[in-house]
Amino acid sequence: MHDVLLEATPDYLCSKVAARRICDSIRRPYVVFLLRDPVDRFYSWFSFSKQNGVLDEETTISEFLDMQELDPDPSTPQHLRALESGRYSYYMDTYWRRLTGNLILVDFDALVKRPWQVTSRILANAGLAPLPQGTDFGVSNKTVMIQHPGLHKRYKKVIGWFRSEFSHTPLKGFLSKTKRFLDLSYYAVNKRTEPMQITNDHVNSKLIAYYQSNGRSYKSLVED
Repeated sequence: MHDVLLEATPDYLCSKVAARRICDSIRRPYVVFLLRDPVDRFYSWFSFSKQNGVLDEETTISEFLDMQELDPDPSTPQHLRALESGRYSYYMDTYWRRLTGNLILVDFDALVKRPWQVTSRILANAGLAPLPQGTDFGVSNKTVMIQHPGLHKRYKKVIGWFRSEFSHTPLKGFLSKTKRFLDLSYYAVNKRTEPMQITNDHVNSKLIAYYQSNGRSYKSLVED
């Protein structure tokens, strides 16, 4: 029987110090990077930024692309690093050098289509048993197109206050369950009934050209 500590964040890949700190702090780290097509990821960032109210409702995908910081620093807001942070091969170099044999790259699309098979491969590489057949792989933190952005800002502010005040108290578990129920109810009444159409051929061409000129494609990384 092994004790396994799990931790997840989308921010480690682009950090200049995370790989070193992980290796210095953990005796046998095993790192899984879930890589999504950076073009799809950029569109998702656009939708997520609108959901969280950091973009005006009238902002177009072309304008979002023009806002991007190509040489961001730690103070640059996350949504303005959406383009640059999709340069996976640039950031992977440090992890390859430090985590040889303990690093696996996973295709997001493959995980969506074949969750049990992909997670079984990850667990097998880590020396762990697979999850039972028929495991329910739910979606967490799904992007939702918001109907009333002002209401959403206030909702997020209230939730953030509760999290900051009670996250380190015995009420944390109860509040987490309550939040899941509130989220279901809230998003049911404040989401768009029709999805926004945001695909833009001109933006697609720019994104593809940018990522092709900045290292290996994500498909070649996940197929190694």
